[in-house]
Amino acid sequence: MSNEMKTDIQNLKSTLEKSDLQHFENEGLANLLPKLFSFFPSNMNGTKILDVGCGPCVIAGIVKRQFNADVYGVDCDSAFLDQAKAKGIKVFGCDLETGSFPFADGSFDYVLFIEVLEHLAKPENCLKEIARVLKSNGILILSTPNLTSLQNRISIFRGKDPLNGNPIDRPYDRHIRLYALNSATQLLSSWFKITRTVYLNPHARKTSKGIGRDFLCYLKKDMSDTMILECQTTK
Repeated sequence: MSNEMKTDIQNLKSTLEKSDLQHFENEGLANLLPKLFSFFPSNMNGTKILDVGCGPCVIAGIVKRQFNADVYGVDCDSAFLDQAKAKGIKVFGCDLETGSFPFADGSFDYVLFIEVLEHLAKPENCLKEIARVLKSNGILILSTPNLTSLQNRISIFRGKDPLNGNPIDRPYDRHIRLYALNSATQLLSSWFKITRTVYLNPHARKTSKGIGRDFLCYLKKDMSDTMILECQTTK
């Protein structure tokens, strides 16, 4: 990451409210955002972007300020939608697994689908809707935890389930399914082709174990914690 980008991220972070700052830290956005930004052209003025599963719109709000884009959001949680509206984002309630997005076909240049896929038991409807509302040359940017991460491999080796969330939590509060690149490719193939894959570890660890993990992931990138996929519609 360049020093200029680091400065931009720190400046953005300093503008966040306390609740959004917690989300920023929990999601590792200091490292995730520069990767997301690398998928965008330098001039985004007037570009229409939809953030699916937008939550409190921390990422959408940053993208709106940083790129002066026309940003919308959809989510199933009314509390999140109220927080998003306070940021000036045009947001709509929708059940991502069964609902139809309230937008016409081909409405958006980009769709963000950040750390949402792993929360959906049946993501096919959501992916179909994303493909529908994207323009013919539109781009989906999707990030999700990586099933083949070093941490997950160690958990499986020790006989433990990588999906260690509380089963009584709401589905949208826990991970339901993890994907490797091949399974994500298969899931997406009905609507999208993957044009770029980026792996990263969003949460920096300064311990010797953390440094060792990052070195192994540098040698074998698919052992990183998160994968980001750039996808184009096949319509």
